[in-house]
Amino acid sequence: MTRVRVARRLRNLATMSTVFVSLLAVAACLTLGACSSEEPQTGSQTNWLKSCNSSADCGDLDCVCGTCTVACETTESCSELTPGECINTGDRGAVALCNGLTPEESLCLQRCNDAECPNGSQCIAGICSPAREPSVRIEIDPSTTAQELIGLGASVAYDGDAIIAHPEKSALYDAMFSDSGLDIIRLRVRFNGDNPQVLAEATELVAEAQARMETPPLVFLASSSPPPNLKANGIKFCPQLDPNCTLTRAADGGFDYAGFADYWRSTLEAYETAGVVPDFVSIQNNPDWLPPYLEGGEACRFLPEEGTISVTLADGTTVDAEFPGYQTALRAVRAAIAPLGRTYSFVAPDSGNLAALTPYTDVLEPGSYEVIGYHLFGNAPPYIPFGELEDLKAVRDATGVPHMQTEMGANGLGTAVLLHHTFVTAGGSAYIQNQFVSQGIDQNGTSPIGSDAETFELQPPYHALAHYARSTEPGWLLAGATASGEEPEELEGVLASAWVSPDASELTIVVVNQADSYSDVLISAPPDWEAALTEANVTRTVFNGIERSADLGKLPPDRVLRIPGRSVVTITATSAPD
Repeated sequence: MTRVRVARRLRNLATMSTVFVSLLAVAACLTLGACSSEEPQTGSQTNWLKSCNSSADCGDLDCVCGTCTVACETTESCSELTPGECINTGDRGAVALCNGLTPEESLCLQRCNDAECPNGSQCIAGICSPAREPSVRIEIDPSTTAQELIGLGASVAYDGDAIIAHPEKSALYDAMFSDSGLDIIRLRVRFNGDNPQVLAEATELVAEAQARMETPPLVFLASSSPPPNLKANGIKFCPQLDPNCTLTRAADGGFDYAGFADYWRSTLEAYETAGVVPDFVSIQNNPDWLPPYLEGGEACRFLPEEGTISVTLADGTTVDAEFPGYQTALRAVRAAIAPLGRTYSFVAPDSGNLAALTPYTDVLEPGSYEVIGYHLFGNAPPYIPFGELEDLKAVRDATGVPHMQTEMGANGLGTAVLLHHTFVTAGGSAYIQNQFVSQGIDQNGTSPIGSDAETFELQPPYHALAHYARSTEPGWLLAGATASGEEPEELEGVLASAWVSPDASELTIVVVNQADSYSDVLISAPPDWEAALTEANVTRTVFNGIERSADLGKLPPDRVLRIPGRSVVTITATSAPD
């Protein structure tokens, strides 16, 4: 809106207001026989702060961000919209009103504190915003619970040394461990017997996490490859589709399972001596994988059971190759470490994709592993493998073993969507993001934090994880959350989940809108939670806007929230004591 148009609009408002107020004054004096100049003035524009779809809904005002108002340059410009004031474009309330985006111009709006708003509006992020008519209803049932949460985390498998050497590492540690709400740190085995500095790095990372977290972090130790002396090709980094990227042979000609088990025993002893005691152990990351690219990668191929398969080489020829059995290796490791007297939760098979998972779980012996592990690589939105995720829940139910997504990277919205489906569709208990801190800052990247030689930035996946992690704890239970509505397209975009504390005193609701357009959502809960919802707090991240974990204040009294497209919202409530 141009300045000339704003001025003309405000002059029209002033003229209308003068006439209207004069008529009201005459009527009041005739009826009551008295007049008072001390009555609060609310302006003459009954359209102000109304919800709108176009300016035709707003009379002499404009429809801006779904709200009837006008642009302004100073608070004096809003004098006819009492008690409005000119709110600048960067104000958190103006951004919240505009679905997490920055408005093009400053707007005449009314500030508020929780509930001090005119009828038909409500206080959101300190600004009176129009009440909305819901198109989607989310019904929460805290009494219906499913799996227990193990936690959320991220991997420092390849970047620990860069984190420790960062010039702002104290602030970086705060972001990683104090502010994120994450519970799990995934480490990669780097110790080879003569490089004690990698143990010192792991010790520092875990100690810094312990110093900043309210409860000790869960430590996940995984190996990407055994040392070269245990590899058939004699190297940890396997070149392109190398069929010898596997376990070496023992003197008797069989695969050296005993040597592999000794490697794991000495590794765990070394890390524990350094003060790093893992809660979770994965004996081989991606056991189903041979690196397909020329530069190679750390790997060691295991089949579910020892056997021979055909391998297509880089030149297109096919050879038969024999590989060791994962179950046999796992059994040997468990037997070798039993004298240590430690209890570890073994994560198996830690496969590179869902399609490879069930051939391993079909042969794994009951009691030989405590957690089913897998990666979601190749499954970033919009592709979600619903059938495979539902099968994973069936595997969990059949085995009684919880599962976790152990290594995945997606952008901000993609991470939020995958978190939802890991927990709700697949019935998962944990989610670990790959590469906690990347070397390079990219707001379209998949790492929670990006860094360079001088500074670091929180990236969108950080906030996706935080929406779940900051308001839950290990041991919380997935609760019932059902979305319904009349518009199928709008309903398909909304994903809802809920978590309840073990004592049923705290409730966290997470709503993801994966669509491009907003949805107006009603949050509904049983009567015993209604009072708690009136005091519930709302945070929101809009991935294509500028809001990042923004505090919007209390849930509106009507419990209707506008959920912008490509966003995630968390609602936290505490029930009154009995």
